Amino acid sequence: MADEEKGTSKPQPPKLGRVTRTAGFWLVLVMVSILTVQLTSRRAEPVRDIAYSEFKAELKKGNVDS
Repeated sequence: MADEEKGTSKPQPPKLGRVTRTAGFWLVLVMVSILTVQLTSRRAEPVRDIAYSEFKAELKKGNVDS
């Protein structure tokens, strides 16, 4: 009480609730960013293995670009 009267009170450590809330905010922000990148990125078409004879047949038909 003597410190309060002099106006030199000791600084209080941060409360656990505030620290948890701040860490939670950053965690949610990072997770939303990762989710946004995953949903907006283009996904490559899956590669399908074919027999060489099937490849030659498709090449003759003109169905092969590269």
